[in-house]
Amino acid sequence: MADIGEECQQIADQSASTNDGGTLAEQGYRRLSAAILAGELAPGSKISEHALARHYGVSRGPLREALHRLQERKLITRSANQGPRIVTPSTEVLSELFVVREALEGMAARLAVIIATDTKRGAWRSAS
Repeated sequence: MADIGEECQQIADQSASTNDGGTLAEQGYRRLSAAILAGELAPGSKISEHALARHYGVSRGPLREALHRLQERKLITRSANQGPRIVTPSTEVLSELFVVREALEGMAARLAVIIATDTKRGAWRSAS
């Protein structure tokens, strides 16, 4: 199985390369998601709305909307008197994610075999 850090970087690269459309909030959301997944914004670090708005060249309104979406997806947390922070996933949460991933990958492999053409199956056999 590929390194999880490499996979996060691939997801981040894909997200960053697709920020050419949508609202400013959508673009901000994708760019911030990519930065979090790539580790550019460290887990547990405090988020400064003013600094991020300046860095990404957007006003604070669209940035706040993007941060709200990140909070809904549990990539950031907000707490009273501390402001928003990048989530630090616990060992338990990561373990649960890997269990789900393992199940999904198994289902995806079974479906791929079921819907694959004979030619594709032959290519898989010769590759292994």
